[in-house]
Amino acid sequence: MRISTITNWAYGVTVVLTALSGGAFIMSSRSAVEERVAVEEHLTLDSTAEELALGAEVRSDEARLFVMRGEERHLKAFRAEEASERRREMAAEQLLSKGLPKAEAEVLSKVEADADELDKLEIAAVEAFQRGDRDAARTTLFGPEHERLQGDLLAIVAHFRDLTVARTGSQLDAARESSDWWSLIAKIMLGLTGGLFLAVLYFILRRRVAMPLVRMTGIVGRLAKQD
Repeated sequence: MRISTITNWAYGVTVVLTALSGGAFIMSSRSAVEERVAVEEHLTLDSTAEELALGAEVRSDEARLFVMRGEERHLKAFRAEEASERRREMAAEQLLSKGLPKAEAEVLSKVEADADELDKLEIAAVEAFQRGDRDAARTTLFGPEHERLQGDLLAIVAHFRDLTVARTGSQLDAARESSDWWSLIAKIMLGLTGGLFLAVLYFILRRRVAMPLVRMTGIVGRLAKQD
């Protein structure tokens, strides 16, 4: 086969391999983006659930301190936490509007419902204390109904976090595996391209440089011997 033909074939194969390796790198980059999105979603869902649970505990503590001590600062802190609770609930509603899986959406809705019930109970207790009915306020905030609602809320928040961790974790693993796979393919393609280039270069140098030099050396040697 002529060297020009071999060179043309090698050039064509090199172009194809380069295109394939470029496509593999693009797919690897897309998988890396999917991995980053999965991490961001996991952090958002986990932080929202943690804030809901922590906010409920802090607000309950402030309500209980107010009915026990009657200090105005605890009432202000309770009302400040109420505003924060509303912001967290709005964040949860935004998550629901983004289209969570059915199981997670149902659990998050249950979290909001339990938080609302707990809020109503605590607000009623604070209002009872302000009316002068301290015993009823303390009974409400330290009674079994409040304990049940708070326990249910914390349990359902923990369940929501378990669901989101399982889903986003599997998405993260899949995206990472896909990114590694496409990156490996791209590296293999680049390796084949480099190997082909070196093989063609060796073939051309051998045919065009080394073999003629060997023949010339033989001819010079024969001339030196007056052949």
